[in-house]
Amino acid sequence: MSDETARLRAVPGKNSKFRKEDETDLTAAEKPQLSHSPSNQSFAATSENAYSDNVTTSSSVRTQLTVLRHESPPSRTTTPPTDKEPDESEMTFPQQPEPARHIPSRTSSPHLVPPQEEDRVTPGIDNTPFIRFGLNQLTIDEEVAGKGRYSSVNGDYQVDRVVSDQNLGYYQPGVLTGDPPPRKPSRLRQHSRLSTRRARNRAPTYVTTNPRNTKKYPELTYVPLLLRPLLLILLILTFMLIIAALIFCNLHSSRSNGLWTYDHIGGRRYFVFQFLPQLIGVLILMWIFALQAALFRCLPFKLLAAGRHSGRVMQDVPLLPRNFIWPDLRLFRLGEPLLGFCIVVFWVMNFTIPLLACAFQTKVLEFQGTAQWRWTSVQGVVWTLVALYAIMIVALVVLLLNFLRHDTGLRWDPTSLADIIPMFQKSDIISDYDRSEVSSSMKAQIPAQKLHLGYWRLSDSSQPFYAIATGGRRQNRPSFEAGRTIEKPSPDGPFDVEQQRHTNSTEYFSRLIHSNGTRYRWIPWFLRDSAIVAWNVIAVILFVAFLAVSFVNSAVRQGFSPHLPTAPNSDGFSSSNFLFSFLPALFATFLTLAYQPIDVYFRAIQPFASLSNPSGASAKESLLLSYPARPPIVVSILAVLHRHYRVAFISFVALTSFTLPILAGGVFVALSFPGPDSTSQIRIVAFMPAFYALIAFLAVYTFSFLVIWPTRRRYLPHGIYTLAGLLSFIYQSQLLTDSVFREAKSKQEITKRFDEGGHLKRYAFGTFVGRDGNEHLGIDKIHRPGSGETLINPAVEK
Repeated sequence: MSDETARLRAVPGKNSKFRKEDETDLTAAEKPQLSHSPSNQSFAATSENAYSDNVTTSSSVRTQLTVLRHESPPSRTTTPPTDKEPDESEMTFPQQPEPARHIPSRTSSPHLVPPQEEDRVTPGIDNTPFIRFGLNQLTIDEEVAGKGRYSSVNGDYQVDRVVSDQNLGYYQPGVLTGDPPPRKPSRLRQHSRLSTRRARNRAPTYVTTNPRNTKKYPELTYVPLLLRPLLLILLILTFMLIIAALIFCNLHSSRSNGLWTYDHIGGRRYFVFQFLPQLIGVLILMWIFALQAALFRCLPFKLLAAGRHSGRVMQDVPLLPRNFIWPDLRLFRLGEPLLGFCIVVFWVMNFTIPLLACAFQTKVLEFQGTAQWRWTSVQGVVWTLVALYAIMIVALVVLLLNFLRHDTGLRWDPTSLADIIPMFQKSDIISDYDRSEVSSSMKAQIPAQKLHLGYWRLSDSSQPFYAIATGGRRQNRPSFEAGRTIEKPSPDGPFDVEQQRHTNSTEYFSRLIHSNGTRYRWIPWFLRDSAIVAWNVIAVILFVAFLAVSFVNSAVRQGFSPHLPTAPNSDGFSSSNFLFSFLPALFATFLTLAYQPIDVYFRAIQPFASLSNPSGASAKESLLLSYPARPPIVVSILAVLHRHYRVAFISFVALTSFTLPILAGGVFVALSFPGPDSTSQIRIVAFMPAFYALIAFLAVYTFSFLVIWPTRRRYLPHGIYTLAGLLSFIYQSQLLTDSVFREAKSKQEITKRFDEGGHLKRYAFGTFVGRDGNEHLGIDKIHRPGSGETLINPAVEK
């Protein structure tokens, strides 16, 4: 306020001319006018809705007011300032405004008291509305961005407003509460939230349904052949016959002084008692292995269809058998004790082969009035076998009843990738697998959720469809970030406090899928480079040592001392015979079991190895391959036809490894040799034809470790033993929308649709553009020029 203005106000009665001339101007200024003016001081000033007040003062009062710019706090939403000269449209304030006088209130509640007449810039006009309007304009940036804070100046008061807004339109009088009012979202945000809520309410939900059994919607009761009641009952009867035969041998041997007279080493009776029991045991064991493969293949789907313990089925229940050297106990942890009991019993059956190898021994018994060498049963070993086979029957009965009482949720046997894809084409869990292809563990990446396999329909439709779905609201998806799993509500990366930088997870994910460290990260521990080197070294050393011990000084041909008692006791047990039949068969059984995981891995990984070729592979060579569900000899034949020679050889070695416990358990026998002073001497000798065959199969087994060295095509970012591991490679693939799998009624129909495309339809494993428009790592189509779907970077063997 200038000195001249103060003097005019202080002397009433003087300068009446000034008052009369200025009266009209003041009357016109009582209601300020709003005019549009661009400004660089705030977001509001640059928007179309920004206005500044143009207050008209008397021309006779030549008060020079300095223009002050009040900038809003820095915000990311503001436009960078540009140099501009101030104009009259911008808001102006006194250069040195006098502080407002504080007048005590008459009540306990604080009131905003209007400034006195002499404190106003323009006499007779209340400046408070204009100040409020200016402050509102300066802070509108934060309001638009949703970052504004409640202010006692910008907000409403705790009592009735006593100063009007002079019809500026930013305040509506009303009674206020004692708490600061919540900030109201903008109309655009309210409309967005309302639209989202309405869209969510209108979105159909998944509802389980049970359509009538037709050709289009068959019952979900398919059971693999080996798990069907007829074959399970046949296997139970087989074990009953074996138990009956063992009981007969034990009883007849004790009552009739033996079973059969010993003729000579290598004779027919020698084969019956030394090789035939192990041969029968191996055939039974191979049947159990095939039964386990069928059980593990359909077990995840069966649990999903039954709705029991389905929270971690996708991540924890394996599709491939792993019940070889160590028993698989994970079904107990999943709450399936009966099926877990069956799996453990199947594993115990591995010990029946070495027990069968030592179940029969020769013994001198009186027969028909003369002392003769006769074959007799070892009572304790045979009764142990009877108990084990009886437990096996119980396990098979439990398995039979389990599959009779519950549906499997399957329409056909899921033996290949093409059989599993139709289950996820209309699934509602696909979004949970975002970026899971680069995760090293599905357990940490995928949340536990209740899933169901069966027929579904949408709440606004009556059309059934077949899928694995949850049907309800899922939990927050854990997302991948910097090699670990975290809860992430937004697609942006977290703020790294230690490095003081903001990591963009999308860019990080893009680097991962193109990284060789991620692409070639996973391989089973027993096929890593260091493990394979160790297996080769150990196998060669043991094989050479075995040959040296066997042929130096003709130890095997001429025999060697057992250094143990050889004469059988009353129950037919001989320490030396038990040692040199049970231990070789046990060690050979271990070698057989140790090779089975290698065979299972190469069978299961072959589709991915074919897809990793630079030119991709056809469906028959990749998506339709069903090696894990085939018998060993069939796998070798099919692999040769498809030119998968490594799989053919490894499957052949896995099959021939079953001969090791058969030969090792019956190749050694204790014989009496004439010694000095007309005394007999007991020595352990080998049946040489069987011993030579054993050496040949051991040589094949030993040098096969040079072939099992996997190339880079057989490396993956993570394991493929579970449904989650497989789904992580196809969740963004065009295969989930391919008409080949759409509403397929049988496995044969899928194969027929693939055949119609011929060799033009090829697929590959690598980096591709997914259905969301982003790059992903997995399985997708390779299209010829002219197609919009092209594989970017197929994996190449190096």
